[in-house]
Amino acid sequence: ADYFVSLPRARMVVRRSGFGRELWLGCGRPRVFIDDTPLLFFDGRIDDAVQAPDVLAIEVYDGAALSDAYYGTCAVVIWTRFKAEAQMHRE
Repeated sequence: ADYFVSLPRARMVVRRSGFGRELWLGCGRPRVFIDDTPLLFFDGRIDDAVQAPDVLAIEVYDGAALSDAYYGTCAVVIWTRFKAEAQMHRE
């Protein structure tokens, strides 16, 4: 979650239950993809989805001008070292 604090139009919101923080963008609560795979039952707690040391890159799609046909207009794509390692072993 700390990676998103400095992004424009991104905010971390403490859940009403007090357990975890939810990621919200200017477009709303985004769909989240990890290594190109959608998290179908993602409840907004980004810290539970992936650990910070595993993150290599993050793509943010926040609005139609920045959208991608696959991810949509409100999405976050997190690329991890696991995908990179798997790709290196295939080559």
